[in-house]
Amino acid sequence: MPLKPAAIALCLAASSAIVHAADVPNLVGTWNSSGELAAARSGKARAGFAETPTFNPPQHVSIVVEKQEGRGFTGYIVLPDGAKDPFAGVLKRDGKQALLSADNGKATIDFYGDSSEICWLDDLRGVNVASCAVITKAH
Repeated sequence: MPLKPAAIALCLAASSAIVHAADVPNLVGTWNSSGELAAARSGKARAGFAETPTFNPPQHVSIVVEKQEGRGFTGYIVLPDGAKDPFAGVLKRDGKQALLSADNGKATIDFYGDSSEICWLDDLRGVNVASCAVITKAH
């Protein structure tokens, strides 16, 4: 009989997950920079970027989400030189925040209606970059 409460709890947890699945936003598509950016760099310039100023470089990236299954998604970041940096990401349960992991760094994304803010940290030796940019999904 001790399994019965555990089975009920498992069913409740599963039904809760199904309810959340309906709230998952569709991220598939291209997300472009709005031009609003705050950034800082120390160390050498990152591959894919021309030599840039220490603060607020003029180059912008695009994010392409190719596939999404539930809260998980994959795609690539298009760097200013056209190179593609693949990533994997996951939406948090609230559907308003996401985590992203790429070969060259990590990011958080906060969704605000039609726009989002992506904040990036590089994971490259000798390159220290922190940036936040507003992005919007192309229609």
